[in-house]
Amino acid sequence: MENASSKILSFIIKSTDNDIFSSKSFGTKPSPEREKTFGKIFGFILIESPDEKIKNFIDYIVEEIKIHYSESQKTEMDAFGSFNIERSFETTLQKTNLSIARYLQIERISLDLNKIHALVGVLRERSLFFTALGSINAYLLHYKLRNEYAMVNIYEEEYSRENEINPLKLFTQTISGKVEKQDYCFFCTSNVMDYFSLEKIKNIVTQNNSQDVQRQCKTVLSSIALPKHFLISLIMPAALTQPKKILPESVPIQDYARAAERDSMRRLDHAQRATQKLLNPSVSMHIAKFNKSFRKIWPSLIAQARFILHSRKQKMFQRKDENKKIEQPVIEEPRRPNRGIIFFQNIASSKILKSFFTILNKILYPILMALKNILKKFFALSMRSKFIVIGITVLSVFLFYNIIVKSIINQQTESLAFFEKTIGEVEDMKRNAEEILIYKDEETARVKLLDAKNKLLKIEPKYQKDERYQLLKTAVEQKLSELQHSLSVNEPTQIGNWKNLDKDAVIAPILAFNNSVVYSQNTNNKFIYKLNVETRIPSSVFSPLKNVGNFQLGATWGNEIYFVNDRQTLYVYNMTDDSLTPMPIALKYGSSFNSIKIFNNKVYILDADNNQILKFTKRLNGFIDPEEWVRDPLVDIKSGIDMAIDGDIYVLEKSGNIIKISLGKLNEFKLKTIDPALSGPTKIQTRDTMKYIYILDSGNKRVVAVDKDGYIYQQYSSPLFDDLKDFVVLEKEKKIYVLNGSIIYGIAMQ
Repeated sequence: MENASSKILSFIIKSTDNDIFSSKSFGTKPSPEREKTFGKIFGFILIESPDEKIKNFIDYIVEEIKIHYSESQKTEMDAFGSFNIERSFETTLQKTNLSIARYLQIERISLDLNKIHALVGVLRERSLFFTALGSINAYLLHYKLRNEYAMVNIYEEEYSRENEINPLKLFTQTISGKVEKQDYCFFCTSNVMDYFSLEKIKNIVTQNNSQDVQRQCKTVLSSIALPKHFLISLIMPAALTQPKKILPESVPIQDYARAAERDSMRRLDHAQRATQKLLNPSVSMHIAKFNKSFRKIWPSLIAQARFILHSRKQKMFQRKDENKKIEQPVIEEPRRPNRGIIFFQNIASSKILKSFFTILNKILYPILMALKNILKKFFALSMRSKFIVIGITVLSVFLFYNIIVKSIINQQTESLAFFEKTIGEVEDMKRNAEEILIYKDEETARVKLLDAKNKLLKIEPKYQKDERYQLLKTAVEQKLSELQHSLSVNEPTQIGNWKNLDKDAVIAPILAFNNSVVYSQNTNNKFIYKLNVETRIPSSVFSPLKNVGNFQLGATWGNEIYFVNDRQTLYVYNMTDDSLTPMPIALKYGSSFNSIKIFNNKVYILDADNNQILKFTKRLNGFIDPEEWVRDPLVDIKSGIDMAIDGDIYVLEKSGNIIKISLGKLNEFKLKTIDPALSGPTKIQTRDTMKYIYILDSGNKRVVAVDKDGYIYQQYSSPLFDDLKDFVVLEKEKKIYVLNGSIIYGIAMQ
């Protein structure tokens, strides 16, 4: 009997003490033998009424259910000992309806039956039968592979109920199904889902025992300032299988404090010490070097001097012999003067050249005279003084040369040392960033890599051609590019273009989606435009209403779309019959629509001007009696432009900042580094069934996805996104539809 001992946990949480609500949870504890045959009854009842008789009325209903089900166990057993639990449960509900009608008549209780919210169920092994009344939510947490659970909504709450309910038909609809041995069933009044997302419910239920489930729910719900009762029933499997926590793969422990075996700085210090004598020349070394060179060239200088003297003597004797000879004068023809020579002669005789030499003479003359006086005084000195002056001059020259050379060498040494040190530090920072990424800490790794990139920029240009610099720079930039999580879609799939219906169409900044069809409005002619994303066939719907205006906001609820025009008027578009009708909504004076969203069958309005979020419940006469959802004075959403809801509310500001509000109070949330930063964000989307938050960033022509801790997951950009207006995200189908101008593009998510 695998599921016979399944635990049923039912409890009530009161936010504040009040007399408006009366509630009770109930259940039976039969013996194992009777439970195997007849199952066990469980449920809860909540009634909104200040009447003191209501508590006794609730006790009466519970007792009648137990009594009638116990009686049916005797009448519904056949001759073979088989018990028809479904027929017995239906008989119990019918008799309970009769008892309730009789009790209300006898006790003369005036009660709006719309204010009754109840759950009655019976569980036998894996078979579950239940009925629900009023605003009740029911979910099956079906076990899948690898400790994962899929949440299935097994009860749809009616959006509207009749004004008068017949007490004889109070409990009518019966729902039945199988509960596998590792499945959970979660039942609650719908107000519980105002403060929990489905993901949170799944984590609390599947990862905790019954005491911790009750404790965590009580911690959140008991802090609500509004007077409310929260009722919860939970069917837990017999053998709880807690999901295993996924730990990172083992990483070898390294001693990063120990220096590397090959240290470039050590090699540099050793080379500097080994060549210190060569890098610091002395005067004696230069004198010895000059003496050695002079000895090598001395014989060649002597030989060259002798050759010059000998050639001059020969020329002198030849001139004497030529003078002795008597030669006849030779009359030559006059040569034609060379034009180049004439040109230079003219320049030489010009005033410009004379002026140039005059100025040059004025400059050089004092220098030459000073040099002449110095030489005159030098030659007037004694031989000893001359040697002293020569020695001092030589030593001064060598000392000056030594200082200049040493400063140049030291500067080169320091520059090389800085290059080697910077390369070593950047390599360590890159290695450290890669180790941090093993633990998925992208934010810290990005900071390390940005610091490394900035350090590389400080290296002198002459070293930037070095192979190590080039390889390291490329590696750092590649890692930073990976951390951008950027996917550039150069040619996204064009699903359709509404200008094919009207070349002058001006499409509203709205994209609603339902059943493979996207909707918007042509503000030029006020038609509702449709496009089937599967067949890619566009169409339009004409509305006979006048003065509809231009739609600015939209939200989908079932088969209806709630549009808000530029005059802050609410319209309901029925997708079944393509009708458009105005819908009354009671806004306070001075309130305005900045965003409209639907969650858990409630309508939420972002009223940024009044720093408030209004929550409405749909009635037959429209939306009235709004509840102010923000109750924390620390919340500042006056710059809010859009919002998204998954149980918590995320408000997007013009700056790109996101404010998270939980249970009406400010909650900590910070977007981590997005590269490049958000520029011109306009829309935000998420739901309780989504893992990520999606932001439409028109300034950077992209859609950005971040997880619900604020870390970047992926960004999809395209050069064609030059007029982004709205988008639709289908996370399970891994598709994004983007409205750009009048064109709908499709993107496949990674």
